[in-house]
Amino acid sequence: LRKEFPIRPLWDFGAFRELLKRSAPIGSTQLLTLVYLGSGMTVLQYFSGEGAVGRFACSMKIFEGCTALGMLTMVAAFPTISRLRTTSLEELRKTAAILIRLFCWAGIPASFLVAMNSSRVLQFLFGSAFQNCWQPLFILMLAVPLSLNYGLIERLAYAANDQKRVLQVRLASIILSLIILMTLVRQMDYMAPAIAVLSAEAAMFLMLVPKWSTYVPGLSYMRTALPAVAISLLSISPFVFGGAMFDIRSSILFTVIYCLLSLTFVFSARAMGKPAGRQDEREQ
Repeated sequence: LRKEFPIRPLWDFGAFRELLKRSAPIGSTQLLTLVYLGSGMTVLQYFSGEGAVGRFACSMKIFEGCTALGMLTMVAAFPTISRLRTTSLEELRKTAAILIRLFCWAGIPASFLVAMNSSRVLQFLFGSAFQNCWQPLFILMLAVPLSLNYGLIERLAYAANDQKRVLQVRLASIILSLIILMTLVRQMDYMAPAIAVLSAEAAMFLMLVPKWSTYVPGLSYMRTALPAVAISLLSISPFVFGGAMFDIRSSILFTVIYCLLSLTFVFSARAMGKPAGRQDEREQ
């Protein structure tokens, strides 16, 4: 192994400075992310005490667990995205479209089900003492699809060497989150951090999504995401209009309709989500 991969220290301060320059925005962004995730509980503890922190922390753990699944997917896909960015834009477009649909199809129904059954979920995971503290979990679940899609755009920005833009977006989101926290914490208690998280996730997504065409040339984000969002919303419509949650009949109906609509969309997604450039070439 040492013959194939010899380890030789290289004291090249120019290379070190270049690596530090390129990695500093990413490292700073990760540090700001930790501040962003912990600021809500810190402010809440100062103004409302440990009881309010405990009620909010239970919901925050579930939110972090849901978004962690998306982050694991992006960590696994990031090397492929980085390679395709320089080798094949066509394959990059296909990969990005698949990830968008995956996050919409999985994120929207799952977050909706958890939100509509937030009291039961808290009771199951943390006991009956927390079943009446469902409001933060309901609000945080609304932020899950936004967080998943923002994570995808963030990784595409890293692949395009646009780390500074991500750092600016993250810094702006922390400032917005703190402003909302300080404004609402006295009136809304442990619901204020949840509202701050939802607002920050929406702001980050809206600030970074306009750069999509730069990160993935030739693929329209809206043309790819909107059909997937529509399918996801249609799939949860039995619960919206039926009014029954988690009983056997509604669960079976939800599963059947979701599978049928998803299969229908799979066969039509290729035409609906094609890059505009390829369609124009065919017309010419």
